Amino acid sequence: MAFAPNPISSQSSSGHSSGRDTFTGLSLAFYAKDQTLREITESAQKGTLFSGHVGSLQPDLVNKFTQFSKSKLDSQRQTLKESAEAVYNTFAELIERLHNDYHLMLYVIPTLDGMLFDDRKQIAYLVKRLQDQETKEINIMKRLSFILQGEHDSIVYEATARVLSILLSELDPKVYWLHQENHINFLMMADKKGEKRQLREYAIANSLVNLLRLESLSKHFLKAGGIEILSKNLQNQGTDIQTSYYTFFCLWLLSFEEFSVKYFADPALLVIKRMIQVMQSLSKEKLIRLGYSTFRNLSNSAEALELMVDNGLIKVTSNILKSIIKDKETKDDVEFIDSVLEKNLKVLTSFEKYCKEVNSTIFEWGPIHTERFWRENVKKFEENDFFYIKKIVSLLHTEKAEFKHKNQAIACFDLGEFCRFHPFGKNILEKLGAKEVLMDLFNSSNSTVKENAILAIQKMMINNWQAASA
Repeated sequence: MAFAPNPISSQSSSGHSSGRDTFTGLSLAFYAKDQTLREITESAQKGTLFSGHVGSLQPDLVNKFTQFSKSKLDSQRQTLKESAEAVYNTFAELIERLHNDYHLMLYVIPTLDGMLFDDRKQIAYLVKRLQDQETKEINIMKRLSFILQGEHDSIVYEATARVLSILLSELDPKVYWLHQENHINFLMMADKKGEKRQLREYAIANSLVNLLRLESLSKHFLKAGGIEILSKNLQNQGTDIQTSYYTFFCLWLLSFEEFSVKYFADPALLVIKRMIQVMQSLSKEKLIRLGYSTFRNLSNSAEALELMVDNGLIKVTSNILKSIIKDKETKDDVEFIDSVLEKNLKVLTSFEKYCKEVNSTIFEWGPIHTERFWRENVKKFEENDFFYIKKIVSLLHTEKAEFKHKNQAIACFDLGEFCRFHPFGKNILEKLGAKEVLMDLFNSSNSTVKENAILAIQKMMINNWQAASA
């Protein structure tokens, strides 16, 4: 499974003095935090990290760690190549014994995070240490969990959350399920405003990426409402490329599990809609790669395909295919989705689909709210004494704030189109009292509602729109 290129390597233009040329600088906790990184690495270079622990630590440990912390990235990598297990054991011992040292942890844990970002397979050394410590009261897993419950800088929280996520993702759920469940619950709570240990959406997403590789944790995450967190990430941080990337990564991982489909296909969660919006606004190939691979995994779901069509994916796909796509797998996925959506377009713009949406009392702009749809289907609305026209009129009175303005705007548009294409549309709407309601909406505070209400009345004022426009 491929992981992201380092998103923070180009954040600073300060050269080697920025700290990006060390394992510390590779930590995702320093994303968009250049000044803090510079201060921490300068402190490490001075060799004062152990000033309060001279008598409590073995001189050899202090000397090796100090030398490592003063080295540049290439030299640090070479040290790991020669004695990785010893280095990881040193870092783990410092966390286990000196976790209350605020300044030391501000360097040690992000550096460990950077080491794992550089080579995730090296988590095996911490797994081995943990298994060797299982009977001990203090171990690296318990210490990391304990740090997340204490008073620390946000950088320590974010680096700790990620390191613990990587460690837990490599452990057997049959043995460590409670620890895994507790940590994913912690991450889900950490996005709440006012939460004492609040993490950035970016940190939550890049920590979840590790845990959601496990089917048992994916199920727990979805059942606990986790996909709503990812959807809100896209809404709140949709212009931030790295937050969006890791959020897409989480969604991609979830989409491989059959039980996830119902969550993606739930229109109220807005996941597919927001994914499409992010791809439109950022238009980055790495987002397109994950987005379309996710859509391909969902392509057996009629409900998911319906949401893709309703939210304009056909047009987005057409524009992407006009551009140069470097990655062959990405191009294959985009072309596959283009083919599937075109094949299903007629089904997805049917009268039955319209009836289903009206009955849900939640309107969404899409192919069933277009001139073409009304021209082809207007006579079907005569069924059951214009039952569905009456339902549309009722949606002009939507009270629920979340859907009110969109429902009203789309209902206004559809009633106007009904007038255009049905020979007795004006008379029918007047009998239903729709004209008065539409005129009341001229005073709506929402500009889209007001505009569509005015257009609907204009269409009603012409007895035979088709004749007038012929």
